[in-house]
Amino acid sequence: MKSIRFARRRPPTSDDKSPLLIFIQAWLPILSVAVAGIYGAWKYFDEKHNKAQEFDKAQLIEAQKPFLTKKMDLFFEAAQTAGNLVAVEVKSDEWNKAKRKIFELRWGPLELAGNPVVRLAMRDVIKQMIAVEKGDAPHESLRNSVECLADELRYSMEESWGNPVKPLGSFVLTLEAPTRTALPSGCYRPEQLKWDVN
Repeated sequence: MKSIRFARRRPPTSDDKSPLLIFIQAWLPILSVAVAGIYGAWKYFDEKHNKAQEFDKAQLIEAQKPFLTKKMDLFFEAAQTAGNLVAVEVKSDEWNKAKRKIFELRWGPLELAGNPVVRLAMRDVIKQMIAVEKGDAPHESLRNSVECLADELRYSMEESWGNPVKPLGSFVLTLEAPTRTALPSGCYRPEQLKWDVN
């Protein structure tokens, strides 16, 4: 008597297989290799494209580096000069020196290196500086304008170096003045950028 354990079943003949099973067995390996090859080629060209874009961006920044370095130095000077207005006594010699420098920067180098939002922030500093000098506004209003200018200078520099600031959301609000809006749009609402031409 033969043991059941050693009994072998014959593989089914092709007559016993369904046509769908025959198709899958014949084409599945071919299709798998083709799909894997297409996916691999797509990933390769996608990575190559991304690397080329990064290289172009780095080349552009490298070419602009002398101007961007000068712009950064100018922005630091503008922020420092505006900060001096907050730190010194109104109408003192230091105040007058900083005031002259602010006007010099506003109508000179910042016109070349700045953008419309930096221009608006600088106008606000000058407006608050004159109001504080006349006694029409508290010194704190000038401080708020200087903080706004520093923010806008930083955002402009980060954008110039290829790192634009991502929005933080509408929950980040400044409490100093009602015209301030969510960072990092800065101190001005978009409608002010269109209509404030003074």
